[in-house]
Amino acid sequence: MRHFRWIGGLALGLAVVAPARADLTIETKHQDHVIQTLVSGHKLSVQTPAADGSMIFRGDQKLLWMIDAERKTYREMTEKDVEALGSKLQDAMAKMKEALASVPQEQRAAVEKMMAGQMPATEAAKRIVTPLGQSRKINEFVCAGYRAQIEGEGELEIWSTDPKALEISASDLAVFNDFAAFMKALNPGGLESMEGLLKDFEHPKEGDVPGLPILTIMKDEEGKERWRSEVTRISHDAIPGSIFELPAGLEKEKFELGG
Repeated sequence: MRHFRWIGGLALGLAVVAPARADLTIETKHQDHVIQTLVSGHKLSVQTPAADGSMIFRGDQKLLWMIDAERKTYREMTEKDVEALGSKLQDAMAKMKEALASVPQEQRAAVEKMMAGQMPATEAAKRIVTPLGQSRKINEFVCAGYRAQIEGEGELEIWSTDPKALEISASDLAVFNDFAAFMKALNPGGLESMEGLLKDFEHPKEGDVPGLPILTIMKDEEGKERWRSEVTRISHDAIPGSIFELPAGLEKEKFELGG
């Protein structure tokens, strides 16, 4: 579903407990695209190049709008829609696994790998995180390097910074918890694209990369780069409320699996 391509560029984390809540704008370069993520309380807007579509998530209403600016249309998803889609995807996966019984063993591994890339995860992949023992400055952010090896998928090279230095708190990013809960039925194993979003910086768990990721490079099992995502700017400037409302003049389309 092309409307979710932008998520791969979100390599941010949430942590530190603080009472204040501030608007937050994050600009990320993902491959050749610039993605702008805007957060205000329990509202989230992700703006991408028109061809990829953009989205607005309202955690306060448990509602997701996917916008196609080129076609001047939008699709709406409620919690019930997500649950129904999740059920369909799980049924499709079960049927595909059943069909594998008739596939010759030498071809089965390739088919299973293809399925893993197309279907939602049922559990999070195991990760082993190793410090690189290096530091560097990336877009004015002072970062430490880490390697995260992901079972069966390759590895991530991640350069992260201390969120406290950026005055980013858990309450600033609470909407990502809302979004993860909203999407859980669609992807029970967790959203791979939200890597780094849902963690506690003060009490990291096994497999967590410390700090707030600024540069993330995904490599395949042979060490070849597959994609990279780089945070270029973070701002606490006030965001107009209209950003989190549907633009005028859009026609509503029915959301369907595969759309």
